[in-house]
Amino acid sequence: MDSREKESAVNTAEEKSTKNMAKKKTTGAAAKEELQEPVIYLGPYLRRIATPGTVLVNGLTPALEKAKKENPAIGELLVPLSKAVGARKQIEVKGSSMNLIYQNVKNFKYSEVMK
Repeated sequence: MDSREKESAVNTAEEKSTKNMAKKKTTGAAAKEELQEPVIYLGPYLRRIATPGTVLVNGLTPALEKAKKENPAIGELLVPLSKAVGARKQIEVKGSSMNLIYQNVKNFKYSEVMK
């Protein structure tokens, strides 16, 4: 192998390495974006805790976090924005799992949560 062939082989290897690194960065960034996707609360009105349609971008409010610990069903009604339309339709279907979760949250007593 002469010096030109060696140089070409090294350049090709570096290009492949750079492309692989770029792919990994993109994949990592895409995964991070998925984790940080805003969520929308599709549950019933919870006085001093949550209002239907509230979009949460940087995590849950302290009151909502506390209420979610009291009743984990609330977490099922915090839906990524990209899935909100489908979830909303499911809530409207009487007897569906999302409708039952909605009813559970609606009927839960939250008086102790805000103390």
